[in-house]
Amino acid sequence: MDKKISFPGWLKSLSFNSGPKYMALADAIEQAVKNGSLHSGDKLPTHRWLADVLNVTIGTITRGYAEAERRRLITARVGSGTFVTGKVWQQAQFNVPQKPEPTLIDMSLTLQVPAPREEILAETLQMIASDPLRMTSLLDYLPETGLERHRSIIAGWLATLSIHVNPDNILITNGGQHGNMMALQAATRPGDTIVSESLTYPGFINAARQWQTHHIGLPMDEHGLIPEALEQCCLQHRPKLLYLMPSLQNPTALIMPIQRRERIIEIARRHKLIVFMAGSSYPNPGGPRLLYDI
Repeated sequence: MDKKISFPGWLKSLSFNSGPKYMALADAIEQAVKNGSLHSGDKLPTHRWLADVLNVTIGTITRGYAEAERRRLITARVGSGTFVTGKVWQQAQFNVPQKPEPTLIDMSLTLQVPAPREEILAETLQMIASDPLRMTSLLDYLPETGLERHRSIIAGWLATLSIHVNPDNILITNGGQHGNMMALQAATRPGDTIVSESLTYPGFINAARQWQTHHIGLPMDEHGLIPEALEQCCLQHRPKLLYLMPSLQNPTALIMPIQRRERIIEIARRHKLIVFMAGSSYPNPGGPRLLYDI
């Protein structure tokens, strides 16, 4: 860099002598975090101000900030600015809280209401135990997509909900967290920007961090994600994917009105935004019990 910058102080280590300018900016932020010039919670200059000071394009600053966020050094908050996070990536990403005292009501997780799942599981296990051939097939190595008969059963169950899908297009995962990661890996690449409601499932945020994507939480109101905030984010950050829970949103349990859903879909279509639909739905309890006939 030809001219010396006296403010902010952490920019003194910035040099444009070699390599891409945006990488030099990210390196300067990383060095400032390491030497204590920047601390967790510090607010960074706006893209336009810093571009003017450094005599570079706003795009250079945007790419530099994005690279620093990919390194988990900073985070962008829509409407607030860009802040230093420090080295939070060194902390444990996946953990399950200990069960609280039985006399307490745990509000930290959104859990299903009590249901006869234990009874259904017991019946299923008894059925498997009475059929040695079926038990053998379940204990053997399975296709990475899951057994064909399982996928056909799931397709039949979805058909009762007016969701018609080919069993070949169904992938059985080892739980929801595995499903989140597989969806992210299929639809995005490290460094992409993904968005969700500001309050969302913590496991998805952890998956996004592990996949090294840039996650932005968007403002909500009593009906869920605010469409205007999504529109602004699409124009400013060009996200690749929206993680959305319109029904029984976790952790707020909100149900998004149909008009709000249609507005969000319209925005997503215009900006070519992939919508990753998650959340809970409760089919007719009298639906096909063959779902458990494994």
